Amino acid sequence: MFCFLLISNIEMLGIDTIKKAFSSWEWIYGKTPQFTINWPIGNPKSKICIGVHQGKIERINFQNFYINKAKSHRLNKLLLNKKVDKHLHDAILKDEIFSEMKEDGFNLKEMLLAISSTTL
Repeated sequence: MFCFLLISNIEMLGIDTIKKAFSSWEWIYGKTPQFTINWPIGNPKSKICIGVHQGKIERINFQNFYINKAKSHRLNKLLLNKKVDKHLHDAILKDEIFSEMKEDGFNLKEMLLAISSTTL
């Protein structure tokens, strides 16, 4: 025997609200636990460590890799306290700092684009 449940339009309005809330960036990415991404850059001993918490980049550390203060400041301004989302992805695509860093910048840019593309 089949039973059909009739749902009125008024009852369906609540479902749209719930769907919107649970598909938002804040719910999907903004509630993520803290994690660190370690990515090789330059020589095999060099790497970048990026700390992310609740979908935002909290810290950036280079290990065994030299970066001058000006470039470090620019990267911090570009990345720190930014949501890992389409806006960050677009900002990374446009910023010239990565081409200034030559091959290491290319590796760093590709890694950052990969991280931020998960939210597209």
